[in-house]
Amino acid sequence: DIALAILHDPSTLISSYYEDSDPTNQFRQRAILDSLGILSPTDGDTFAMLSTGIAGATPVTTNSEDPGSEEGTWFGPHSPGPRGPFDHAKLILNLTVPEGMHNVSFDLQFFSMEYPDFVGTIYNDKVNVTVISPSKGIGYYQFDVNSGDFVMKSRDIPGTGFDLFAVRWSWWYRKWVPTSPSGVDTVTTTPYWSDDAGASALITNVFPVSPNENITIIFRIQDEGDNIFDSAVFIDNIRFSGYGFPDVRAVKTWQDLNGGTLQPGDKIKYTITISNMGNVSLPDNPGYEFEDLIPENTSFVFGSLYCS
Repeated sequence: DIALAILHDPSTLISSYYEDSDPTNQFRQRAILDSLGILSPTDGDTFAMLSTGIAGATPVTTNSEDPGSEEGTWFGPHSPGPRGPFDHAKLILNLTVPEGMHNVSFDLQFFSMEYPDFVGTIYNDKVNVTVISPSKGIGYYQFDVNSGDFVMKSRDIPGTGFDLFAVRWSWWYRKWVPTSPSGVDTVTTTPYWSDDAGASALITNVFPVSPNENITIIFRIQDEGDNIFDSAVFIDNIRFSGYGFPDVRAVKTWQDLNGGTLQPGDKIKYTITISNMGNVSLPDNPGYEFEDLIPENTSFVFGSLYCS
């Protein structure tokens, strides 16, 4: 089922295998979805999520509660040894390369609650992809918390389950009020304090293959250093191509910085992530490469533009 959800051409499938660390055999660490917040398929009607916790949970907290514990859901021991066992999910696909095809590619996006607090530590959750081609050898790709390539924060990924903000609660004048967070926090989808998760941009990886051969692709996501603070990976659009081509896409999201219902006078923050989803660079074109018009009935706040 996972293979058919993410293959551009299901006829290329020879066999598939899936495993995870959930002892209930309910396969809660994988989900086949048609949408999740700002996420949508990059090909066809569905995509897959693999997680070190419960895939597709919104929000990604213990028991999926809002507010809830940022510890998330773990399936191994709470305090594993230095070498594990750690939570993991693995998908193996055996595929036939069609006639005339010389590349295989796929779309990924990595999400983690280990970001930003644990960047540069041993708590380095990661997703690994291995492509085994008899003619081209073994190709390998890894994205992890310590890679430094997170470009989205919690407020940029609404509805994904990782739109979480750290907050502590105190009893004050007969009601619970948010206070400054520290340590292992309560998290909420309401942006009281600091972003408590992050994501990469949508990434396309391309590996060389040869026509008519059988290849293997292995996707694996795993906790590192502990079993808590969940991570997940979006996977879609596994496809073959004959030769390289650029494929530039833009994903645009917006946020009302004043909160609540959008009202006259509110400030709107737009975030646009531009990615080359193809397998070669885009040549420099005359004129602007990208243009986004200021929406009607709004005005630009000068000095607010930021690009990285």
